[in-house]
Parts: sequence; C-alpha cells; structure tokens
Amino acid sequence: MKLLHLATHGSVTRGGAVQMVRLALALASRGHRVKAIFNRRRVEEVDGVSVLTDGGVEVEALPLEPLSPRNLLALRRMVLEEGFQVVHTHRDPAL
Repeated sequence: MKLLHLATHGSVTRGGAVQMVRLALALASRGHRVKAIFNRRRVEEVDGVSVLTDGGVEVEALPLEPLSPRNLLALRRMVLEEGFQVVHTHRDPAL
C-alpha cells in the first residue's frame, strides 16, 4: 500500500509528531511505501527528520502556506502521480 503523511510539524521529536513517526516507521517496516510531506521549504528545517529516512520513510518538503490554489494543485498532482492510496493529515493546519 502507498501511504502519504502530511504534517505541519517543525520537529518530529516531541508531541503529536512522535505518533506520526511511530506510525510511519511501523508501516514502512511492514513493507508499505510511506512518504512524509512536511509543510516547509526544505526538509532540513524539520528537527529530527533523519529518524524517518533511516527507517525507510521517504521525506519531502512541500510548502503549502499560504494556502492557495497553486499549492493545493501541487499536492493533488503529487498524490495522483505517485498513486497514494491513503493520505493521512496530522494537525488541522495540514488540511
């Protein structure tokens, strides 16, 4: 299965982001293709992100704010082109 996690977290080392990391890593370890998209300009802006990449989760930055048709179309294009079957959003600003 192909799963996309969409997050607004600036760090994956505390709070609700820890739950996202645990879920993404568990799914990847079971053979699913898992990708985490962070609402940032660069992946390096996300503190602790290497725990995901080391665990087999693809990580990418995709700035979605300000929310605009252009940004939403970029996200839609990615979901369709990469064939994600599940999109899991984390925190309401990720919607």
